[in-house]
Amino acid sequence: MRKQACSSKMDHHAVIHTQVRRVLDRDCPIPLFYSGGCRPF
Repeated sequence: MRKQACSSKMDHHAVIHTQVRRVLDRDCPIPLFYSGGCRPF
């Protein structure tokens, strides 16, 4: 792992969020997920 300033934590979170959304796009419609109708996890 790279040792960076605190801002890297936000970047890491953004990457995780992007990956999660990519998975949800594949498994379940995003609006359905946000309305609580889909539980992929």
